[in-house]
Amino acid sequence: MILRKCQYILLIFFCSFIYSTCEAQDRKSEMTALFAEADSFQRLGIYSRSMGICQSLQRNPEVENNIDLKIKLYSLLSINFLYMGYPDKAEESAFAYLSIAKKNRMLMHEAWALNNLSIIYYQANDLERAERYVLEAIDIVEKDNNEEAMSVSYGHAAMIYCQKKYYNKGLQNAQKSYHLAKKNNNDIQRATAMCQIAENLVGLERYVEARINYLAAMNIFKRHKVIHSLAICYYELALVDMRVGQNEEAKKHLRESFNLNQTLGDNMLVMKVYDQMNEMLVVKDDQVKTHKMWLIVVWGFVVIMFITLWCKYNINRRLKATSEKLRISNDVKNRLIALISHDLRSGMLSINMAAHMLDSNKEYSEFLIDELVKQSDAQGVLVENLLQWSKLQVTNDLTARTVRFNVFAAVNDVKEQMQFYANRKSIKIQLETQDDIFVVSDLNIIQVVLRNIISNAIKFSHRNTVIHLSYKTREDGKLDITVKDEGVGMPQETIDKLCNKTMLVHTAGTEQETGQGIGMALSFDMLELIGGTIEISSKQCEGSVFDIIV
Repeated sequence: MILRKCQYILLIFFCSFIYSTCEAQDRKSEMTALFAEADSFQRLGIYSRSMGICQSLQRNPEVENNIDLKIKLYSLLSINFLYMGYPDKAEESAFAYLSIAKKNRMLMHEAWALNNLSIIYYQANDLERAERYVLEAIDIVEKDNNEEAMSVSYGHAAMIYCQKKYYNKGLQNAQKSYHLAKKNNNDIQRATAMCQIAENLVGLERYVEARINYLAAMNIFKRHKVIHSLAICYYELALVDMRVGQNEEAKKHLRESFNLNQTLGDNMLVMKVYDQMNEMLVVKDDQVKTHKMWLIVVWGFVVIMFITLWCKYNINRRLKATSEKLRISNDVKNRLIALISHDLRSGMLSINMAAHMLDSNKEYSEFLIDELVKQSDAQGVLVENLLQWSKLQVTNDLTARTVRFNVFAAVNDVKEQMQFYANRKSIKIQLETQDDIFVVSDLNIIQVVLRNIISNAIKFSHRNTVIHLSYKTREDGKLDITVKDEGVGMPQETIDKLCNKTMLVHTAGTEQETGQGIGMALSFDMLELIGGTIEISSKQCEGSVFDIIV
């Protein structure tokens, strides 16, 4: 009975041992599979997925207690952290890897850890430390004669020497890496070595050989679906294309690299490629700008010369125009002085003579008094026109003062003033419009102009005729005051002279009334101040029509 119980106990222990052993084997197999998967993703350049597996393994206590698993984990972590953009964590993991390897006298792992550190410092551009660590790794692997590790270490050295611009030395190490990888049938390492050879050839400006190596490496990476390395290869090939001026090829290869890196989610390299694409466009733009620069310089010179000549011509034209205006102004002033001296002197002589005759010939008193009044009126009109005209032509001191007024009242006021003068020739001034129209304008200017025109109508009308006054609002909203006489009229030539403000027209009236022509010139100038004008139509022997438009 006791023996049977012992047998049962032994059987239970045996079964428990078998189960534990199997379970441990299963866990070990699962760990091995996870590490292999993480390593596979890392080799393909899918670092985020590799990191996810490593983080799950890091939380597993069995990894912490197993030196082989722990050292493999730190090796994976250092590379994943590096290419995911965490150089500090990558350095920390690599030093942890190196520490464990040294502590346990694991020389090959020590060499791999040194290789990882050299890559980390290479990426950080600390080339001295990178070179030191890779040479230590090469020393270890050469003593152990591990050809796989030697191939990787030589490749790392080639990259560092290329960055330091020791291209011949870098090329030698890259070629060593290539031959060892080829000897061991390691396609991925062989393609990597070809990229390193190409990179150093670019430094030596041997671009054709560099392109051949990049293209051969790309074919291997495509065949083995090493996406990350393929993306880098496209990027480097684009840089070669840019150097030899094949911008379209460069653009195509950069776009391929950009798309592959977006697929992988490698934001660092995506930004690097994006920046290079922008730089390429800038370089291209610079080349275009360089070609355009000389055209711009030439055209700029032509434009500057044209502008200079045009400015010179324009200045000369303005000087001529100003000179012509000054000449005309001086001519007008000279004529004005001559007219003033003649008319004022003639008028004053007539007044003086009439006064003497009135003193000595009482029987002609009525005629002489009438002549005195006529001459004094003429002198008054002359002096008023001269004062107004001088403000415009000499001092330019006449400004418009607008008010709202009734057109009927304004025109009727002038009509009443001028009827006194018209009575001497038995001329009737008839206002034919009685409508109340209100406008906003300069009342004084309009009345001065209207007086001058009515004065001319009286001067050139025969006795016992009628001067017709009317006004209306035109379709365009402007005021039209019309003065129509039944006088002698005038030819088109005289109308043209009246409209030319620089020419003074003086013609004797129907009863030999004198005038100096200042009134019409003054009227045109004053109306111009308020945006108005005078329209004239006339036929000889049929009278004239003057339209004041404001």
